[in-house]
Amino acid sequence: MKKQGYAILMAVIMIFALTGCGNKSLLSAKEPVELTMWHVYGEQAGSPMDTLVEEFNRTVGKEKGVRVKVTELSSAAKISGFLLETQRDSAQEMPDLFTCHIADAIALGEDNLLDWNDWFTEQEQSEFVSGFLTDGKADDGKLLVFPLSKSTQLLMLNGTGFARFSEATGVSYDDLSTWEGFYDVAGRFYDWTNGTEPFCAMDYPIRAVELNALEHGAEDFYTEDGWYDFDYGREAGEWMPNKNGGHENLEAIDFLRALNTAAFAIDPNVMMVAEESTAWPLVTYPVSDGGLGFNLKWNMGWMNDMCHYLKLDPWFRQFHHKDLTFSLMYAFSENFVLPISHDEVVYMKGSLRGKMPGDEWRQLAGVRSFMVYMLTHPGKKLTFMGAELGQWHEWDFAGQLDWYLLENDANRRMQDFFRAVNRYYLTNPALWRIDFDWAGFEWLVADDNEDNTVVFVRRDGAGEELLVAVNFSPNGYRDYRFGVPPRKTWREELSTDDTAFGGTGEWRNEKPVRTQAIPSHGREQSIAITIPPLGAVILRGAGEYKKPKAKKSKAREELPA
Repeated sequence: MKKQGYAILMAVIMIFALTGCGNKSLLSAKEPVELTMWHVYGEQAGSPMDTLVEEFNRTVGKEKGVRVKVTELSSAAKISGFLLETQRDSAQEMPDLFTCHIADAIALGEDNLLDWNDWFTEQEQSEFVSGFLTDGKADDGKLLVFPLSKSTQLLMLNGTGFARFSEATGVSYDDLSTWEGFYDVAGRFYDWTNGTEPFCAMDYPIRAVELNALEHGAEDFYTEDGWYDFDYGREAGEWMPNKNGGHENLEAIDFLRALNTAAFAIDPNVMMVAEESTAWPLVTYPVSDGGLGFNLKWNMGWMNDMCHYLKLDPWFRQFHHKDLTFSLMYAFSENFVLPISHDEVVYMKGSLRGKMPGDEWRQLAGVRSFMVYMLTHPGKKLTFMGAELGQWHEWDFAGQLDWYLLENDANRRMQDFFRAVNRYYLTNPALWRIDFDWAGFEWLVADDNEDNTVVFVRRDGAGEELLVAVNFSPNGYRDYRFGVPPRKTWREELSTDDTAFGGTGEWRNEKPVRTQAIPSHGREQSIAITIPPLGAVILRGAGEYKKPKAKKSKAREELPA
């Protein structure tokens, strides 16, 4: 997109500058005109739009006397809300340039928008997809919205299967000319093939849900008045309730329950995992208990909280400590997976390392501490390739991982860390045997927001206890004291500050830490340990610290009367 996008952007900016912004009819390099811009292309460094803006300011803009300043990086919904507000309040100042949905722009009215027909010839306009330009035209033909970027929705038909279906039933392509006809044919195709062949493939079509359901034998979603059964994105009166008066898709629920029941009947050890992002209840409960019957469900709440927390400068993390701890409020309501998937390392979100603030050492240390927190937090784990390399840019589906990074010592040590911590996880049942019950987890320190630190214990139910302390601050702690279960000693088994992993080796608990009869955090015994900056440690408890016997006081002698 770069060459064409830059050309369009330059044209846009120059047009605005030449139409009298700031009451200037002429441009001057000595007195540059500043144009404000809002857009939606990335909320972090590396935005492709920001790159184009910077290039313009450095070249043509500098020469002509035009400077573009991006004053807002936001979502389409937020920009839309602002535009609606400007219609209600004329005092609201609009940016000179902005990206938005076509309907939102046209709703502003012709008086507030430039007519692009005055600035692009018919020949120049012919180089664009005509439908894209038509979308941005008003009823009187004015081109009010220019397509800087567009997506095309595709619907693809199973031509081979349809040809056999057409020959047998007389159905033709003409029957697919309307959505109602398409829906009807999709259902008939399902019956004809007994559900053994796909009818169509969809690349984000407008009615993908309906079509996919019909393709798999559902009843027609389309009604005589054009309403749909679903309420998603619709106002009251624009959707039809189910037979019970609710908005649940009863057929879909029955299908999922039947699917999971059949899968477990074939193989009781099969994994059925729901990538489910709502608060729908009982997703991982057995069908016999009213659940959907999945083994596991992605914990999208934990994922969003952690991604938000990790991007913060450590000083600001103290104000968002709940991002670390809130997941334990519901951790055992379902059988959760903690997902850092491909969705979290694409679309300008940054790689796992790229989410971390600071220089290289702080970023890699941040990855190590987070991984220990993730692997020791209740729930199963899902990570995405590239994190183990310390890859600094986000995943590119069109290319391979950055294997060349392993030529660097820091990246090799990061790979060694992942290898070691995964092995440690697998060989310690306390970290996974009891993942879905409070019996396997206990907070020791949950509220130390000022130090960005949490401490907890994981248990295997057979007597083993592992103490985990994670510090998301760049400050190290030498004598961090907290109350502990009655163990005699705690021996460090893993530290992210190990030199083998790229740490300094200066923040270790070299000797076993003995429990002391010093009350702390509501407990009779406590320990004081070393926690590295942006680091984590795991210690194993051994022996039982017996409660000290109370000293007997001497009986007071009775004084003679």
